[in-house]
Amino acid sequence: MELLVASQEAGGVVVVGMNSGDAGELSYANNSDMQRTIAAATRKERQEMAAAVRRGRRQARAIAIADLGCATGPNALLMAGDAVEAMLGDAERQQEAAPAEFHVFLNDLPSNDFNSVFRQKQKLVVPSNNAGGGLGEQVPEVAVVRRGHRLPPGHEGEEEDASAADLLGAAGEEEAEPCRRAADRRLVDSFDAPFYGPCPEELREAIREEGSFQVTRMELFEVSRSRSCQSQADLDQLAAQTSSTIRAVVEPMLGPHFGWDAMDALFRRYTHLLHNYYRHNNDQLTNVFLALHKI
Repeated sequence: MELLVASQEAGGVVVVGMNSGDAGELSYANNSDMQRTIAAATRKERQEMAAAVRRGRRQARAIAIADLGCATGPNALLMAGDAVEAMLGDAERQQEAAPAEFHVFLNDLPSNDFNSVFRQKQKLVVPSNNAGGGLGEQVPEVAVVRRGHRLPPGHEGEEEDASAADLLGAAGEEEAEPCRRAADRRLVDSFDAPFYGPCPEELREAIREEGSFQVTRMELFEVSRSRSCQSQADLDQLAAQTSSTIRAVVEPMLGPHFGWDAMDALFRRYTHLLHNYYRHNNDQLTNVFLALHKI
């Protein structure tokens, strides 16, 4: 997974990657259980909307699924696979012909290497490459687009027509709450984290102001892994896993700014804080599920 970040200083776009496979145990691919847990919470709803897309275009020969927020690793085809499964199952239940082809577009930014994913799916997948060109004209008329970064120039606002659904999943907050930090004031003031967890009201307002879509469905899904922990040892393990997951995501941003030498100590401290937190609190994660229709 990578983030495209607008940089005022550079006057352009900076690619911020997650920890790559070279990081071993600290790589994003080896610390993606939390993401899978969150995705599982919305699987039923995502599959319902994917089936609705197919029914809205029964004559479509091909349907495209663009996962603009994916990464290499065990979850690379999770969202797309759920959508394909839902469409095939719905066609079978309706005793109708399923689409002959599914075009799955993955977010191939510079450090994403999907060769290992394709090797595991050789019998089902015919990979193609459109280096540097974005999705462009490869996107057929009917498409399911999951959250991500940018569509190709000229395709903004074209993810759906009146009978298609755009599925978005975003980590959110029930209420807007200021972030608390403890570090060198100058370093903190100059650090820009390209991430924001909006509350539902902020999402609705942003969608309304942009003007291309209307919200047809919004639900909050709460996920907690600590509730299944049976002992203090389980909670300690959860704290270590959570710390590794967060490190895999944010270390490439924190290291260059605060210094790579500080990372081990920083995340040891973070793990300790999580240990204390989980003794008295659940690790409740709130995920906002949106279904949008183009206006």
